[in-house]
Amino acid sequence: MDRILGSFKTTSIGFGEMPLTIENNLGHDIGIETIHAALDAGCTHIDTAWAYYCSGGEE
Repeated sequence: MDRILGSFKTTSIGFGEMPLTIENNLGHDIGIETIHAALDAGCTHIDTAWAYYCSGGEE
């Protein structure tokens, strides 16, 4: 199910990437694979909140 946020269409369920970079520190390659899996599953909302900036989440 999609949602409209302003002029942007996104999925109603997002992917929060904080566990990839802060809590578990799984490594760059696993993080990239996980994000690709979310995108392949149709997710278009990936949360890279400012609070995650120390770990490179915005990359």
